[in-house]
Amino acid sequence: MKNLKGTLSNTFGGFLTVRGTATFSDIVALSEPKDYQRDTIPEHLRDIEQFYDRGEAVFFPEVILSLELKFDFNDNSAPSLNGSPTNHVLMGEKFKSNVNDILVSPTKSGLATISIPDGLIPFGRIDGNHRLSAQNTSNVLTEEIPFCIVLFNSDIVEKNEKSLFFNINSKGRPLTTEETLKSIIDDEMNFSSSELQNNPSFGWQYYFAREIKKQINFTLLPNLKSSILPNLRSFLVNTINLMLKKEVLPKEESGTGQFLSLLSSVNSLFDNTELAQIKSSGLLSAFIYYQHMSPQKVHLFSNWVVKNHIFELTDMRVDEFIKIFDKIAESKRKEVFISMQFSDDTQQNFEAIKNAIDEINDEFNENIGIREIRIDQFNTGYSYDINDEILSLIETCGLLVADLSKGNKNVYHEIGYLMGLNKGQGLNHDNFILIHNSSVGNASQDVGFNLVSIKQLRVNDTNSLRLKLKEQIKIYYGL
Repeated sequence: MKNLKGTLSNTFGGFLTVRGTATFSDIVALSEPKDYQRDTIPEHLRDIEQFYDRGEAVFFPEVILSLELKFDFNDNSAPSLNGSPTNHVLMGEKFKSNVNDILVSPTKSGLATISIPDGLIPFGRIDGNHRLSAQNTSNVLTEEIPFCIVLFNSDIVEKNEKSLFFNINSKGRPLTTEETLKSIIDDEMNFSSSELQNNPSFGWQYYFAREIKKQINFTLLPNLKSSILPNLRSFLVNTINLMLKKEVLPKEESGTGQFLSLLSSVNSLFDNTELAQIKSSGLLSAFIYYQHMSPQKVHLFSNWVVKNHIFELTDMRVDEFIKIFDKIAESKRKEVFISMQFSDDTQQNFEAIKNAIDEINDEFNENIGIREIRIDQFNTGYSYDINDEILSLIETCGLLVADLSKGNKNVYHEIGYLMGLNKGQGLNHDNFILIHNSSVGNASQDVGFNLVSIKQLRVNDTNSLRLKLKEQIKIYYGL
């Protein structure tokens, strides 16, 4: 038999309650969530468990539980009640259920004891389910926590439970993240820089947010002001937290200057009309992350955002933007752009290239996403012009295989464009392979002087081309 003791009162709204304290373990053992409860969130549970473990400024608000006072009025042997079960208790009378033997014993001094037979789980969790579910640490199980048990008659228990759950979770205006962060970040008297850096409840992201907030000058960031300023603290904490997790921002004083520099670079990017429409702080955070990664990466990300109208989205998190784009970028990275003269006499070269790629896929028994993008499928006229679609393919492909075997001028255009991209972005010329098959063409006539100094894969037959190109592609993709 378990006994829970507390103050009995008829509260505002007409609910009869018993308020008191009991051990964490007793409340957990005697209560369970009802079907209207939202599913527990694993990440939230871990946060609460860590909060318990640290034991700093731990305050546990009341857990709100329900208790149905069951009574069978059709049982002729049952004692008479003074009205309903709750009214009987309110009148100061003991109530004992003739269904499950739960006993509620009020006193004249305004207290009450609820006695629960062994093996019974009588309480439903209306509020506090996450806090009670996060109890994988032994140090909290013996601690006293406050409870409020609402007593219900059987005819109204389900409706009133759900009504209370709805009102508790929907009627109040919760503090926004920005309001919560303001109380910590702006209070240097109670939360020193050292505490923000070293206290596990906070971290370097809080320290950086404080310092950047002091130094940020929105007159120099006109394109970002409307997106950042309304929720400046939460934007800074979330963005910096991401960069710290990915270990791309150092936990040292220089991180402040690095982040401000990234903001300035992204502000310049947002001179673009479409990008200036961005309202999502998560998307803006992703721009800062990719700006730090490389100019090429942020350029590709920017093109993706504009082309697909991603700038219109408002409610995605930064990690979701990054996850989606990285998958797309990885797929694009493993596309091979074949630049060559497509004609009957070069068909054998194309087949050798295609077979090399197919064999790589078969050898590694996985879909590594390497495929050919044929330039001739986009060239529909007699005059050649690198249209926007082809430029985009060259820019986003992982590897260009350029066949010099017939000295086709169009091939030189594509090589030159990619080399220009590499030079402009400070990259090495390692994202293309130049090939020549002497059984198809004459190297002395086909290869221009400006490419002579660049490494080429020269072969005398298509089988050698297939084998050697296969090895070069495997090396490029680290297979």
